[in-house]
Amino acid sequence: MSYKFDIYFSLLEPHLTFYNFTTNDKNKYLISAFGRWGYDKIKVPGWFSPTYNAGLRVTYIDRILNNRPNDIFTFDIGMGVAVSQPFVDKLVAHGKRHFMTGQNVYFNAKGNFLKYAGDYWRDFDLNLEASLTLNTWEPGQIKHVSELSNINSIRNYFNLGLERKNFLDLNGFGYLGANLGFGLYEVKNYLLDPSQPNLTEILSATSSSKFYVQASGIFSKDDPLFTYAFEPVVFYNIAESNLYYGVNLSFLISNSFGFSFKYYSGIVIGSDPLPTYRDEAYVVFSPMIRINY
Repeated sequence: MSYKFDIYFSLLEPHLTFYNFTTNDKNKYLISAFGRWGYDKIKVPGWFSPTYNAGLRVTYIDRILNNRPNDIFTFDIGMGVAVSQPFVDKLVAHGKRHFMTGQNVYFNAKGNFLKYAGDYWRDFDLNLEASLTLNTWEPGQIKHVSELSNINSIRNYFNLGLERKNFLDLNGFGYLGANLGFGLYEVKNYLLDPSQPNLTEILSATSSSKFYVQASGIFSKDDPLFTYAFEPVVFYNIAESNLYYGVNLSFLISNSFGFSFKYYSGIVIGSDPLPTYRDEAYVVFSPMIRINY
């Protein structure tokens, strides 16, 4: 990987690095524009999310050894834009489509911050991702719906995760790692009446805040000729007693062309069915093109 210019085309997680500088002849900073479609940790991936988050990313690399970074810290800050959801049920009143109902701010930070707690933690990355909705839009501001309808909206989201990619050396196949995280999200149901000035929240007997845990195994290899990541994943919603399992798969050939694929399937653990805002399965994919020098 080179650190002067980097364009990464993807429907789900694109970025464009447009500025870089060094300090003390070793510390390096990269300034990028980024996009992120969907919230994979809670199994609402791109295509199924009405919010496309975009903004600025600052990447700090403390040292580059043999063209590989020693420690990387990334910080994303951005805002959401309402987008349409392809291949999603368009029967608004009865479908499982989500809608963006207010302006949000998005934040994501990742790095091995725990190295300061001791050498044992040096290979662990801490990840904090959050989205906070600041207001509630009027019915006329809601994109892609104009009739009397019940709509679902994920308003706030928080995830804290811990990841290590090199628990076991798989020799020519790369490494085996793992990811573990937990958090919560808030999903609300509204009555949208175009003749009224405000959305009407439809109150439920259960809390709108959903607590969850999620975990994945990570098989990965980072090589100039072929880079891949294969992640079997599982997600359990504690509040609603349902579970999603699936895979994330991505690969890049010659650091230039690749593909990403994500599939999640849901099952019921308790006696209640899947909630109305949930699909039984999610499939998303995207080609990837990278220009890096």
